[in-house]
Amino acid sequence: MKQTNLSLGLTMGGFSLLMLTAYFGLASYFEFPGILRTETSYMLRVFQENQNFVVPFYYLFALSQVVFVAIVLQLGHYFRDTPSMLIKVATEFGVLAGLCQAIGFLRWPFLTPYLAAVISDTNASTTSKEAAMVVFQSFHQFAGVAVGENLFFVFEGVWGICFGVYLMKHRLLSKPLASIPVIAGILILIYSLEQFGGAMTFLAPLNVIAHGALVFWFVALSKLFLQHNTVVTCDHKVGRITMPILWMLYLLIVLPGLVE
Repeated sequence: MKQTNLSLGLTMGGFSLLMLTAYFGLASYFEFPGILRTETSYMLRVFQENQNFVVPFYYLFALSQVVFVAIVLQLGHYFRDTPSMLIKVATEFGVLAGLCQAIGFLRWPFLTPYLAAVISDTNASTTSKEAAMVVFQSFHQFAGVAVGENLFFVFEGVWGICFGVYLMKHRLLSKPLASIPVIAGILILIYSLEQFGGAMTFLAPLNVIAHGALVFWFVALSKLFLQHNTVVTCDHKVGRITMPILWMLYLLIVLPGLVE
């Protein structure tokens, strides 16, 4: 069990590190996430100007989702002694969520550089540029908005709710910790409507609120798994000092995003 706890703790910590690094990197060099709702020409111009930074940070984002899938599968195996339909559903939807967002992220390091180069090439024909623009916009709407955002948020929301309810029902984590994925999952499901645009754009703040909570929830779980050699239960606490620090860091990330 010590090795299993170590594996889960390191994987969760790695996921949080990848997510935070990619998020702050893209926020610094790509005006992320607001730029995803701007005009295509402006988006591609900013991308090209900062391509050497944007591409690796988006690749880190994609890798974070591969790690997320690994975490989901590990957690399903970790709690195998407490079988439930909830954990099975959570595992399935968690894997789907990670794969969907990985697809959405991977268009940036592999497809976008080529299309942006064609569109900005002074020697390219007008037809080639228009074709490249159509391809980019199509992938942006389908792979990005439809698969990488909308479906991802639906699947992730279901994962969070099912997994959190499972943890609370079987008293596998303390109620405060088990309730976080449930609350975040509900907010994420509501936020999934934002991708339809129009009046739903007011839901945008829910994104940073819910995902910031999940990232630091994984940090808390990482510490919990790393500090115990036995099966983690509801009796194990994160720590009186750790939780206030995590809440402070969470607010430092979320509040600026809400102000924007």
